[in-house]
Amino acid sequence: MIVPFRPPVGPCRLSRLGGGLLLLALMLSLGGCAGLGLSVSPQGRERCRSKVAEGATGLMAPLQNWRAQRRCLAGIEAVLATERAALRRLWQQRLDQAVRQCQAERQRLLAELSQLRQEELELSVLRPEGYVPAKGPPVYDEAMEARYTQTDRDLDRQRYDWELAAWSEREVPRRLAWEAEHGARLARAQARLDRLATSLRRRHPDLFLTTTGIEVREPVLERLQRCDRSELAAALPGQPPR
Repeated sequence: MIVPFRPPVGPCRLSRLGGGLLLLALMLSLGGCAGLGLSVSPQGRERCRSKVAEGATGLMAPLQNWRAQRRCLAGIEAVLATERAALRRLWQQRLDQAVRQCQAERQRLLAELSQLRQEELELSVLRPEGYVPAKGPPVYDEAMEARYTQTDRDLDRQRYDWELAAWSEREVPRRLAWEAEHGARLARAQARLDRLATSLRRRHPDLFLTTTGIEVREPVLERLQRCDRSELAAALPGQPPR
């Protein structure tokens, strides 16, 4: 049995398919080989190619896919332009939000730095503070007591010793209480300063000159206060669509 030769069917070759498919072959030949005469970007062509590749199947698939690609190519540039415009709007919204966040952070930063300096000043005043004893009994004056009789001197000495003992008994707990209160004030002030410094260092790791000190890098502080739109745009991930 002799099997007749059938040439392959393709968008750029006319084939002997019979009357019903002759028009299909001609359209595919004209459309696929001569092109559509549209000015389409490589991105648009790739988008339509991917879209049509998932299209129809079966005997009429070539014609249906060709029509789908023609429709896609005819409007793809408008679609891409709309998408780019939407992406540009989204980018601008993100940049606007970054500017607002920077401005809010600037106010918080300046307020916390002011509080940090206040806590530092309080500590500098608290640290050298010393205990001030309560006024004790007058010092026993031997020269003055020499003018009195021995009996009077003995009585004055006994009275002085008693007053000094009573004063000392009151003074010990008073001093201990002062030392405890002073230490607590120092600890609270240091804790407040440490919390502020930790918060600032966590949000702005390059703000301070050292990892433990609170001396500020002035160029970094100036940059944080500027909230420059171009600097913030450069810091955003990706690039704005063109």
